[in-house]
Amino acid sequence: MRMFKLILNVLAMIVGVVLLGTAFFYWNVPAGSLLPILPGYTEGSSDILREYSIISAILGSLVFMISWIISGTGKKKFTLAPEGLTRQEDLKL
Repeated sequence: MRMFKLILNVLAMIVGVVLLGTAFFYWNVPAGSLLPILPGYTEGSSDILREYSIISAILGSLVFMISWIISGTGKKKFTLAPEGLTRQEDLKL
């Protein structure tokens, strides 16, 4: 189970980096200079596709948050106070 979380976390990090890289690419490259396989490619266009960049950045951030949540689950262990302690004795500990 622990190995599955590690693999899932690494994959989420890779996808997040790819999405943020795509956001940077969309922000700086005109639509006519994009790779033809990318959505928004328009031959000869000089428009910058800011909306594609924003969407890609939001998705990348969400994937990073999911990765953060996956990596933080299951690590906290709570211990109970010994029986017979009153509230004031508990505060002195």
